[in-house]
Amino acid sequence: MEELEYFLKAFSYTDPLPLDVSFAKLLAVHARGDQIMAKGPPLSTAALQLGEQCEIRIESQGLFSSNEEADDVTTSQLRYLLAPYMVAELHGQAPAPTVPDRAVSWRGRLDSVQTAIATYSRFLDRLEQYHLVGNLGMRLLGEEEERGGAIADPATKRQAKIDRFKQDKAINAQLEIIKERAKAESGAQQQVA
Repeated sequence: MEELEYFLKAFSYTDPLPLDVSFAKLLAVHARGDQIMAKGPPLSTAALQLGEQCEIRIESQGLFSSNEEADDVTTSQLRYLLAPYMVAELHGQAPAPTVPDRAVSWRGRLDSVQTAIATYSRFLDRLEQYHLVGNLGMRLLGEEEERGGAIADPATKRQAKIDRFKQDKAINAQLEIIKERAKAESGAQQQVA
């Protein structure tokens, strides 16, 4: 943690890092995001700037394109799909700025939350583009868009969790059947040999 703090204190937005280095640092910052953001500025500001720099580097290198399919993305580039998610998480954890007249600027906090929502949306749009969101996720995303981005009520969230659990259970049951068949076939082959 101390090494990460030292890095963030020395971080300069004007001195761009290579993409692989900035992404590795973003991963480390994201892993300790709650601790870093709780320390407030200048660490939280540096963490957000690092995330923005990483996203800018990804865009400038043209790793992802709106006319690509998932098959067009190399395996080594897939990890960079997570950058907007991590940046959104950091914005969501960002402390509300303080203002001299008041203890906390709620307008500043609202700006952070809105930025987080916009960044999450970019992340989900990219996943949708590459068809990396399952049917249930697509249904929930569509329902959210119909509500104008409003957060689903608890009953809907609960039902979605139940549906995911049932789907996972069905998939696991099918996997067990396949494993049993494979085991039976290998046993039959050993008896023949």
